[in-house]
Amino acid sequence: MSEFEPGAERLAPGLVTAEPVTVTDHDVDHTGGDQPWLFRSLRVFAANRLAVVGAVIVILLVAFCYIGPLVYHTDQISTNLQDAHLGPFTDGHPLGTDELGHDVLGRLMVGGQTSIEVGFAAAALATVLGTAVGAIAGYFGGILDALLMRIVDGFMAIPALFIVIVLGTIFQPTKGLLIVVIAGLSWLITARLVRGDTLSLRTRDYVEAVRLSGGSGWRAVVGHIIPNAIGTIVVSGTFQVADAILLLASLDFLGLGIPPPAASWGQMLSSGINYVYDGYWWLIIPPGVAISLVVLGFNFLGDGLRDALDVRLRN
Repeated sequence: MSEFEPGAERLAPGLVTAEPVTVTDHDVDHTGGDQPWLFRSLRVFAANRLAVVGAVIVILLVAFCYIGPLVYHTDQISTNLQDAHLGPFTDGHPLGTDELGHDVLGRLMVGGQTSIEVGFAAAALATVLGTAVGAIAGYFGGILDALLMRIVDGFMAIPALFIVIVLGTIFQPTKGLLIVVIAGLSWLITARLVRGDTLSLRTRDYVEAVRLSGGSGWRAVVGHIIPNAIGTIVVSGTFQVADAILLLASLDFLGLGIPPPAASWGQMLSSGINYVYDGYWWLIIPPGVAISLVVLGFNFLGDGLRDALDVRLRN
């Protein structure tokens, strides 16, 4: 074909055509504005039926615990032994009463508030601490990385329940103390996950650009590493909520949780187990079902967020 024929390529001498470059979502800095990946993630999440079911379960349980008491008023402070151990649908008690005459349905709502608040607060604190440690260790590396990871390995080698039991026998359990203790034992996995992401992200072009422009390491960590690891952080935090609620229920069952008159689902299980052989099944089944549902809901939600936010799985 002549260079003057239609369709002929006119190139300057010495120039060659460049190979097409494929840009993936993992190579794009997601630190600003509404990005297309967000909408794709929402579509992937909505297409995951179990994730939607998990979200619905969590929303309904939160509404049950916080909106329910506004509609269904009960006295969870005073005791009424005359109404103790009433069966379900007896004298206006849909789920019966416990050994102190407290309405089980109302106590389930109030106890859920304690479990959910401790779970969310402990998970948030653990996620923040784990994210900070993992990002710092992965980005700066060297001796700092080795030191922080050995601390993580040391704590992971000790059973979490054993540490909590020891602390529970030394200190008087309160809601704030339980949040700090549970968070202090739950940040380890988050730190390892974020460190793994950071080791990959610190070689990205936009992080290198921060270094070349004279930006500090802290600017790279806060402005680029953590925002681009947000998928891992959110998913880990979701699972942390379920783990914290389970750990709190274990402590309550062992008698090391928040003391009465405060209520929690684990405490209801611990009290009701003493009467299970007397046929008072309504003392253990409702809190057991509530704990199972909330843990199942957060696990489904975490799986859905993992699939939606992980670029490789989404593609």
